[in-house]
Amino acid sequence: MKTCLVVDIGGQVTVYDTLDNQIGGVSQQQGGNDSMTFSSQYGTISVSSLPVISINGYLQQQPQQNFSAPAQNFNEAPTQPAPTAQEGDVFAKIERLADLFQKGILTEQEFTTKKMELLSQL
Repeated sequence: MKTCLVVDIGGQVTVYDTLDNQIGGVSQQQGGNDSMTFSSQYGTISVSSLPVISINGYLQQQPQQNFSAPAQNFNEAPTQPAPTAQEGDVFAKIERLADLFQKGILTEQEFTTKKMELLSQL
């Protein structure tokens, strides 16, 4: 079952995939939803770090996901693979875009469109 977060800012309704975060609290500073943060079991997360499912009812293109999980030895702690150079570059670009959006240089639509374009490269 997928858990979603719905955010309505100025009439624009954005639906986010919460991934495996269990959302508990919310905080927002001036400047739109980029500064909106949530409490989860992993600590504080920014709404801009969550994948966008839809904006105003229009589904957003999502990167393909591989749903087959490798076998895991449950006696060992799970490990996260290190991001590839390409992934690191994509994430760095998204962080720079988020800074531009937070400063008001990009509109929310410009930020979301470019972010989805970059995520599709993964």
